[in-house]
Amino acid sequence: MIRGIFVLLFFVMIGCQDDNRDEQKNGSNDVGEHHTNDSDASVPDEPGASAGEPVNPATPVQPAESGPAECTVDLDCEEADRVLLSELSQPAAPPGSILGSHCGYVGIVDRGDGLGVAGPTCECEIEGLGTRILGPVGVGCYETGRGGDCLFDDADFEGCDQDDANSCQASCALLHERLTADAERMFAGEIVTATCDNGSCRRIVRIEDQCFPSGSYRYGQGYDCALGVDGVFAAHEAASRSPEETLDFFDTSRYPLGTDGMVKLEFVRSPEKVDGAWFGASAQFYATVNEPIGYYGEIVDPLDGLDDCSITRRSSLQTTSFPIFLRVDSLVLIDGDREFPLREGTSASPWDGYVAYSANLTELKVTPRFGGAYGLRGEGGSFGTRFEIEEIRFPEALLSSLDDAIRFDPQALTLRWQGSSTEPLSVLFSLRDQLSHGDIVVEIECELEDDGEHTFDPAVFEPIEANFASVYLTRRARQQYSVGDKTLAVRAQVSSEYDVAWGPSCDGSDAVSACQAAADRILAIYAECGRDYVPTREELCPPLLQEACGTCTEYFECLAEQYACGPGGLVQNYGSCSCE
Repeated sequence: MIRGIFVLLFFVMIGCQDDNRDEQKNGSNDVGEHHTNDSDASVPDEPGASAGEPVNPATPVQPAESGPAECTVDLDCEEADRVLLSELSQPAAPPGSILGSHCGYVGIVDRGDGLGVAGPTCECEIEGLGTRILGPVGVGCYETGRGGDCLFDDADFEGCDQDDANSCQASCALLHERLTADAERMFAGEIVTATCDNGSCRRIVRIEDQCFPSGSYRYGQGYDCALGVDGVFAAHEAASRSPEETLDFFDTSRYPLGTDGMVKLEFVRSPEKVDGAWFGASAQFYATVNEPIGYYGEIVDPLDGLDDCSITRRSSLQTTSFPIFLRVDSLVLIDGDREFPLREGTSASPWDGYVAYSANLTELKVTPRFGGAYGLRGEGGSFGTRFEIEEIRFPEALLSSLDDAIRFDPQALTLRWQGSSTEPLSVLFSLRDQLSHGDIVVEIECELEDDGEHTFDPAVFEPIEANFASVYLTRRARQQYSVGDKTLAVRAQVSSEYDVAWGPSCDGSDAVSACQAAADRILAIYAECGRDYVPTREELCPPLLQEACGTCTEYFECLAEQYACGPGGLVQNYGSCSCE
């Protein structure tokens, strides 16, 4: 029996360019898992601050154990809400015209209450506002107004038809009408409380008859002001509590504590993939992170220092939160006498204001200088501070004994690699039942001394049953820089990633035959749609299938059924399939 499982998606990725490799763990070119992206952002908004005064070149500092205080006096906590109330007291600029609409499809593993939803979505392209996403039904509110009220929700959305190019026009027109009316409104409000409590702000602002704590108006999380200050905070805490709070919290340090920005310069090798490697730079800027941001899940075994491994089962509720993101007016990577701008990109994510900057250096035919140095310069926007980092050290190249491997035997696994560094080498095993990257059973992460060789204790893998693994080796050089009154975390890293069969060897001839038949159907759909990018047969059916266990032939039939050629181009439903 086949069951469909939707992977977590925050993009409607239909008929877009197939060229992005955002995060180290996200890339995959196997059947049913080729990702597309309509944004330049490879990661990862507040309006308006001007660029700060020039500062001295950034100076490395030791990473802080805790971030700087958000406030020192109560007045520090009032500014954002004073600006908000001033803006709401007068009309805003109306939205531009509707530039286009499109019917797509998205699946979301978790909508915030532990439950998943999936279904049709309408993409409404509006001049000056970008893309607004309506759907899938079950999300609740799709568009929040300036004053925190919902402008468009499940009750307003009647779905759409991917075979009808005009099926989203009515929904997008209704959304545009409500956005226009919302821009014309003037809202009454006041600051209810704004106090500095041990370096953190406790804020509530009233807008019309609703009270919003800590900027929750962005998400439409308003409460009855009659509850009083303590009652509003208590209600907000209860509403925001994770449904899986009993699970362990583990911090992946994507947004390190005490920082106001994260910059990443990354080179990724994928020896078994046709395109082979990717080199790029990305950055995000945000209000200072003072609380850990990571994931919930079951920590089977924690990480206990060098040459140890942790075992985790990540919950369906993914990241716990995101920071409030800020913008810069310009951001440039400096490579000797050459400069490469990092361009702004956003996503249609459930978190308002998600913004990131990136440059695809592979596309620009830039070759990484392993062991060399790069620079970075940025200024302006709501981030404000001008900065220039003169020396971002790039690690040595990373080659390993896994380059020719198609299977791992976890009972006899010795890993060898080239190069070295003073920081630990990170090795991540993402184990799963089936070929698709969507069904991760467990993750094992090891921090190894970067000395060229490590033999794993078989006991680390004994509790785990899996048939496939993605393995990621990463060598990092991490620094933090003081830039004016802000702190930037900078991570330069080189990675090698591999897909392998896991465990004992099996006769995979039936799986190979079924996969090749599915590949024929998928390639025919690519040809029908006239796509510039077409995966190879080996990408769709990797050699590891020859020795893999636990794959049924129906699995590949299910994957092929996810592809179609619609009016808007190639359609992939982004579900994954498995055997029961």
